[in-house]
Amino acid sequence: MGNMLDEGVAALLDDLKGSASYRVKYTQGAGACQWDATLGRSEYLAEDDNQVVVTRHTDMDFHGAAADLVIGGDPVTPAPGDRIELFRGRATETYEVMPVDKQCFKLDATQQKLTIFTKRVKRA
Repeated sequence: MGNMLDEGVAALLDDLKGSASYRVKYTQGAGACQWDATLGRSEYLAEDDNQVVVTRHTDMDFHGAAADLVIGGDPVTPAPGDRIELFRGRATETYEVMPVDKQCFKLDATQQKLTIFTKRVKRA
């Protein structure tokens, strides 16, 4: 029998992919792939122009299976400047991967669920 936490996360990711995710286009450099992601937002602390610590939010977080984010057969490590296109109805929103607390993504404890932090750069 495998680790119950690993199995639970895998089952949850499968359920989310089938019922609550959007198909997005992830672009890194010249490569791109389709990825199933659920949407969210993160709160973080940052300094404003006067060096006062304020609460900020990401424009959008994309959550999905880390194993499914693959370009050209290679797993992708999200990096600042990568782009994610979200298609909702007739609108396409483009988001750019951005660092939050010096990292632009995080993995859960099982290393299966990937969260990517972004800011919106275009809506068409």
